[in-house]
Amino acid sequence: MESQQTALRSYEHRLRELIEICRSSGITPIFATQPALYGDGIDEPTGVDLGRIKMGEHINGHLKWEILQMYNRATEEVAADSSCLRIVLGDRMPKSSRYFYDYHHFNNAGCARVADIVAEELTPYLKARALDLEQASGHDPR
Repeated sequence: MESQQTALRSYEHRLRELIEICRSSGITPIFATQPALYGDGIDEPTGVDLGRIKMGEHINGHLKWEILQMYNRATEEVAADSSCLRIVLGDRMPKSSRYFYDYHHFNNAGCARVADIVAEELTPYLKARALDLEQASGHDPR
């Protein structure tokens, strides 16, 4: 975990640069954390313990998820510090092989579930932004 600290600081720096580039170009950045099939829990369809699966020579699913969560938390913190919308997809996406065709990529059911989660978070945000823009332009939103 300690070996990730330098890479994590570089990642945070790149996120801040992306926010600056987006905003200077008139783009509103929105961030989502990364889900994965590995981590703590049992995959219901297969009965596999996702924390105990071997992910490499000296790493299991539990440790791999902890490392990914370091990056997810950094994403959330940078987004919050920069007043960007953040969608905590990493924690909300079910850990189930029903939704993934490998450890990171979604099958069709997974894409539909991701779309539902994103829409749930994004729709109120976009409605509020649209209302703000209408009011700022002097148009009556009614």
